[in-house]
Amino acid sequence: MAKDWENYEIDPAMLEKAKKTVEITKSPEFNKQVEKYQKKTLEAIERYVPAAQAKEGDVAEDVAGALLNADERLYVLVSTSMPKGTIKRYLADINKIGDPNVIMVLRGVPGGVKNQNLAGFRNMIVEQWGISDLDFTNIQIDPLIFRAYSIEAVPAIIYADGLKLVDIEQSEGWSENAKVKDAYIVRGDASLDYAVESIYQKTGNSRVLEILQKMRRGFYGN
Repeated sequence: MAKDWENYEIDPAMLEKAKKTVEITKSPEFNKQVEKYQKKTLEAIERYVPAAQAKEGDVAEDVAGALLNADERLYVLVSTSMPKGTIKRYLADINKIGDPNVIMVLRGVPGGVKNQNLAGFRNMIVEQWGISDLDFTNIQIDPLIFRAYSIEAVPAIIYADGLKLVDIEQSEGWSENAKVKDAYIVRGDASLDYAVESIYQKTGNSRVLEILQKMRRGFYGN
């Protein structure tokens, strides 16, 4: 197969069309249209799955009781294709931490963004993941966060510091809305405990250490 490909003669006209297509996809106008579509997709999703978004003023002012500062995030990126037990463990740790800036993020909805798919997806995560109340669970569906941090495989855990938002109602992964000073990523099938410890070792951040200690206190029942 490789030999056949190497000897294949490329049609000059098709090659020119391919080059023009690449130029279009790299243009600012094309990317604006893509992000506009993604924004509409997220708005459609949020009618069925409440996003764990910041309230007005969160980025400028810390939330009472939060361990992380308002400009920090700990994203846990997952997929519905992952084992149910793994996702439930992540959710249990996120709920144990109890910080609105620690968020589980999915890329999208199985079957695409259609009303019936969204309704079925909501029911699925309630029933299979053991979530009793979505309004109090930090889950977002945001493909732009995956794109912003170049995440192709899950799970991946991201600590972002120095987050600045133009509009707190828009995606934290949208390049025109969000800027991050530093980000640390733990890729692969790691527990949240391990990932947070690794992030603390890299950053020395006392607030990350507090998250780790809170998880471990809950684990040992102290």
